[in-house]
Amino acid sequence: MRNILFTKEYSFNTKISALLFLIFFFLTVNTSSQERSGLIEAGLNNTVVLDIDIKSGGLIPEEIFTYINLEELKISGNENTILPENIKKLTSLQILDLSSVQVNELPGELSQLRHLREIHLNYELWQYRLDEVRRITRAQIILK
Repeated sequence: MRNILFTKEYSFNTKISALLFLIFFFLTVNTSSQERSGLIEAGLNNTVVLDIDIKSGGLIPEEIFTYINLEELKISGNENTILPENIKKLTSLQILDLSSVQVNELPGELSQLRHLREIHLNYELWQYRLDEVRRITRAQIILK
């Protein structure tokens, strides 16, 4: 009898976990910037990990910089993307992954991110510019 109860609890917890993961994934990855803006205003600024795909214009939605507890930010896309100076507002940021997006310049404000441990960059764009990155941040540079 105990095994059946354990199986039911495990199955129930797994279904809930899977559902919560799908909801989180849908809200943070598959929404437009306008929808994201509304979500942030609705109280999702406690997000710790955010993976966004820049689809047009290469602009990162300003609303992202209200995620004050954000620890990991991954930006991907196929256009030239500009990393704005507002990155300095993400004071809890520990991992910044720009390896899947074309960012040609890093703002000096990255030096203000004291918790930043890792910065992931595109190998082809940054392999010969590591000194430039080291002048801005003490974070470990990971080329992908």
